[in-house]
Parts: sequence; structure tokens; C-alpha cells
Amino acid sequence: MTKSVFQRGLLCCLAVVVAGALLAQEPANKFRISVGGGAVTGTEEYRIEKTGDGFRVTSASRLNQPGRPMELTQVQTLTVDRGLVRYTLQAKVAGQQQTIEAWREGEQIQMRVAAGGQSQSKSVELRPRTLVLDNLIASHYQVLLDSIGGEVAGNEDWWFLVPQRVAAVQGKLAAAGEETGTLEGNSLRLRKYTLEMGGVLVEFWAEASTHKLMRIAVPLQKVELVREDFALEPAAAPAPERQEAAFLERTLTFPSGELKMPATLCLPADYSRRLPVVVLVHGSGPNDRDETIGPNKPFRDLAQGLAAAGIATLRYDKRTHAFREQVDPKIITLEEEVIADAVAALEYARSLPEADPQRVFLLGHSLGATMAPFIAERFPALRGAVLMAALARPIDETILDQVAYRMRVAGQSHEEIARRVGELKSAFARVRAGEADDTEMVFFASARYWRDLLHHDLIAALGKLRPPVLVLQGGKDYQVTKVDYDLIQQALAAKPPEQREAHLFPELNHLFMRVEGESTGAEYGRTGHVDPQVIETIAAWVKKEVAPSPASPSGRL
Repeated sequence: MTKSVFQRGLLCCLAVVVAGALLAQEPANKFRISVGGGAVTGTEEYRIEKTGDGFRVTSASRLNQPGRPMELTQVQTLTVDRGLVRYTLQAKVAGQQQTIEAWREGEQIQMRVAAGGQSQSKSVELRPRTLVLDNLIASHYQVLLDSIGGEVAGNEDWWFLVPQRVAAVQGKLAAAGEETGTLEGNSLRLRKYTLEMGGVLVEFWAEASTHKLMRIAVPLQKVELVREDFALEPAAAPAPERQEAAFLERTLTFPSGELKMPATLCLPADYSRRLPVVVLVHGSGPNDRDETIGPNKPFRDLAQGLAAAGIATLRYDKRTHAFREQVDPKIITLEEEVIADAVAALEYARSLPEADPQRVFLLGHSLGATMAPFIAERFPALRGAVLMAALARPIDETILDQVAYRMRVAGQSHEEIARRVGELKSAFARVRAGEADDTEMVFFASARYWRDLLHHDLIAALGKLRPPVLVLQGGKDYQVTKVDYDLIQQALAAKPPEQREAHLFPELNHLFMRVEGESTGAEYGRTGHVDPQVIETIAAWVKKEVAPSPASPSGRL
């Protein structure tokens, strides 16, 4: 299903930047923009002018994306207390003109988007602490800073208008301490703030004395807006949780069909026998070998923690990450995305001189865990499988629940949630009925891909799974839930007790990291680590499942 301009989400939108009638008498605030680690780059210049009855914000931005250049201009007028009067964005995207507007009308905010002769409008209630905000507009954050005078009391609730989505999103603003930086070579004392909205974490920094904006970062999307000539001084590195001497790593490649898969072998620093080796298989998306999500690297945590316990691991970049230019999302299936490369990694791990070929394990996370039984079918020598957050319910049912949850977290109304869920339910019904063409895109993947995933029945496959199984689940995981965990345990009930083990960690999220309160996904943007209990549980289970191996010469990388 093709996404229209009206369906673009707050997080993936590369628009809303300010320009308009630039005031020559006011110096411009100039920012550099980077998205996706440099996949999209650009600049923004803005000015905020005090007027007789409030403020006027103007700016211009240019974003450079291959095949999709963007020019954006905005004018925003505000009251003396920085309440919205009117907001207008003119966006030229790949030559197509769009107009996005929001304005106050009594106790209501009206929003309208117009493009290609079509328009969409919506009215929302005017609430206290309401501002226009987009993750790629520096001036919007400066207005927020001016509104609070640089001071935040605890976790403050705000409402942010997202006119390009004709929506209002709830957010929580908090102070996050002080740091230092430099502007044009001069040292600055900074205040850091965090904003959680729609399940996404935004971090931004301002000069402490003037609350002048310096930097904005959205860790999950690798978005960064930085004032010209500003640099944030790196924070002092925390004391390492594990001694580096506990493990050694070697980069390598292994063959999978015609591809050479980039990978890392992680070993204990000292070993005297051939080692059990665990192959790590990622969740959905174009993951690297560390399964990097924002600043978090759960697979690296697992690999280094298991090495410290005397267990080797092999982790690799998914082909959708390492060879993304060669992958057509309209035709890819689970065989290409997951299964073939996982089987190749297991075969390669078995051949390593450091590995005991009789003690090769598979550890799958999320989609990797869901596919584990199908991978095991192709690798009879598998000694055991670890399933972390495996999905047991049909994927369309799960997506509907995830979307509803994320919209609820973002403060969307019951009516809006019901409408969006209904649209997705209808789209997946077409996929199930075979009415959607194989290459038709539905919720960011092709109908062919969804039908393939629906065809893979984890519950039925678990009943045929021969090797022992360890099942792990985070109690605060909203992506894969305890319902899935319970269904998997039921499916494994026929296995002898000594061949199945399951653990629920009540305070952990989908990344198996500890989270305060409920998981919204915003915490993925904060640096965390896989909980030590999880690593200890996996290490103890692997050691229990392996028999003593003949000694081999001591090895080092």
C-alpha cells in the first residue's frame, strides 16, 4: 500500500523546517543537518524576531537526499507567551509542492495539509503547553527552550502539533544534567534536556546562561542538528563493566551463496579446549552484527558476556545491512533475509578451529528466534537453540497490537487508533486473501514477504524441534509479549523437561535491558546493556547442555 503525504509518520518525516522572509537585521542561526548517519544531509537557517504583539519565526532549509531533494520554508507567528497564532510550511519535495498549515481558532487548533490538488484537515483541542514541533526543525526546539526559560521542573507534559500528520502528540520534557562544549573555540556550559514523544527519545543541548540551542539528536534514527561551529565535548567514559582481557575479537567473513558475510568471532581471552560456539541471529530490519539500536548494541553485550563465561560467539551483519543496495524489498523473503545466512553461519562456525563441532548453538532474537526452528531443520548438527522474545502469534495480529500501543503512548485518541488499526487490518486481510499483488507494499514490506512470514508457523515447528530449547522473555516487552511466551511454552510441553527451559524477566524490555516504568521504545535511545542475569542464564544453560570435549592446544587470537 503506497504511503501518501498524509501518512508520513513524525519520525520518518524529513520535513518541517523554518524559513520565509528572512530578516536582514537579525543574525541567522545556522545548523547542519544529518540523518541516517549521513544518508541525508542539509542545512537550516532561522531567525526569531520579537514583534509588537509576540514573535515571528522564519527559516529556510535544504535537505539533500539522492533522488529526493527538499526545499522547505516556514513562517510561524506566536503570542507574547509563545502560543501558536499561525504556522505555514511550504515544502518542495522532488519538485512537488506541499503546503502544511496550523492556526489557532478560538479554543481549537486547525491543521491542514494540501498537495497535488488534495487536502486533509483536522481540528484538535487547544491545550496548555502546546507547540509545533518536528524532529528536524531546530527553531522549534528554540521556541520550546524560550517557552520554559531553560528551566524544567521534573517530567513536564507537553502537547506537540505535527501538522504534516494532522495530529497532536503528547510528550514528556525533562532536564538531563549539565555538559560542556565549545562554540567558535570558546568553552560553553550546557544544559541537556530529553523529550520523549511517540515512543521516541530526543536529546537537545542549550547554553546554560542564555538557553541558546546548540544541538539536537534523535539516537534511534541517527538524526543530528548541530549549530555551526559548535562541538559537544565527549562525556568521560564510564568504568568498563567487564575487563577487556576477558575476551578477544577477530573480524572475518564467511560464505553464504555468492556473498561474503562480514562477521566477528568473539572468544575467551584464554582457552585450552575447543569451545562451544553460539551463532547470533538478529531481529527484523537491516541490523548490523551488534544488532545496533540507537546507542545500544545487545549482540555485542551478549557476545562479550558469553566470552567472559568461556563461550565463543559468531555474529554477522545481515545481508539487508551489508548488501542493502543488492536487496530488492519487493521480492525478498525470509529465506534471503534470515534463513540462508543463518545456516551458512552455523556451518562456518562448526568449521572453525577454535570451535567444538559437536557444540554449536543458535541464539535468535525476535524474528531470529521466530525463525530458529526453520533454521534448525537445515542444520541437523545443532546442539541447542536459545529463543529470545520469539513471536508466536500471527504477524498481522502482532503489528495491529504494536501500532495501537504506540499510538496510545503518543496520546492519540481512541478514534484515531481505531481508524489506523482498521486500515491495517483491511490491508492484511487483502494479503491473507491473496488479493494484494506480491510486490504491493503493506506496512513497509511487500505482500510476498508477509505471506511468507504468515506461512511459517512457529508453534507447529516447535513441536518438531529436536535439540534442547531455552526460551527467554522480557516482562515489559511490548513488541513480543508474555502471550507469545506462554504459547511457546505450551508448544514445547511435549518435550522432555530436561530438553526445555524458560525464564521470564519481569523488568526487562524487548532488548532484554532494564527499564523504569512501562516500555515505550523511547528508552531504546538511551545507552543500556543486556541485563547480566540474561547472560548468566544463557551461559549456564549452554554449559549444562555440553559434554566435556577433548583438550586441544591453548589458543589465542
